[in-house]
Amino acid sequence: MSAGRLSIPRTLEYLVANKVQLPSSIQSVQIVYAKKGAGNTGARKFLYEFLAPLRFHNPNVALSPLKSTAANAEAQLKVTFTSGAEQVISVKGKTSSDIVQSLLGIKA
Repeated sequence: MSAGRLSIPRTLEYLVANKVQLPSSIQSVQIVYAKKGAGNTGARKFLYEFLAPLRFHNPNVALSPLKSTAANAEAQLKVTFTSGAEQVISVKGKTSSDIVQSLLGIKA
């Protein structure tokens, strides 16, 4: 029973420790990835490691993962800005840390 009581503080500690604050000009981010494939591994790990902290620290940004059924789908981020402009970033072959750095360094 004690594992249940400790899970909430442990989760909160994880979310606070992994703070990822996106620029205020970003309105939404769509993460497109394939279920299998070497070029999509970083995108899958990015979702596993950073989706919860991103949602926690950026409640005004719509974050939506999109798993492609095509085996040869290219992993990419589709970023929509508050101005209405869109930018597509290819993350094929990148690590999850590289993807976060790409997302943080984006300019409208």
